[in-house]
Amino acid sequence: MEAIDFTDALRTGIEEIDSQHEVLIDIHNELVEAMQKNHGNRVMNEILARLFQYSKEHFQDEEALLEAHHYPELQKHRQRHLDLVKSIRRYIFRHTRSGERITHEMVDFIGKWITDHIMVEDMAYVDCVSGRIPADEATHPGSEELVPS
Repeated sequence: MEAIDFTDALRTGIEEIDSQHEVLIDIHNELVEAMQKNHGNRVMNEILARLFQYSKEHFQDEEALLEAHHYPELQKHRQRHLDLVKSIRRYIFRHTRSGERITHEMVDFIGKWITDHIMVEDMAYVDCVSGRIPADEATHPGSEELVPS
């Protein structure tokens, strides 16, 4: 298990989103460091609480941004967020109620969140949000209105 660096491959170019993504990477790296010191289980309650709070705030901010820019895949993106939150809740239950040791799984989960969700799904909205694709084209690709000449 290795720490993840916040590289250009993870940057959306949207300052607020990038700052929030850095928080997720910090959470991941803190858990990796705790595991390396054999303290992963000791910090798990705090990690889970921070991850849950992070997801609520970040997803709300990100979805508001996507809605403001009329991102055509917003509903699909929102559903993916709901899926991530459900997974976090399952991990919380497994750790707090069942007493399971989930440290390795959590590192993998957060790592996949970073590589799959941020690097693929979040990067898909960058052109729309940054204005490289006009909102009307992003909402209805290929449906330019014909103007009589």
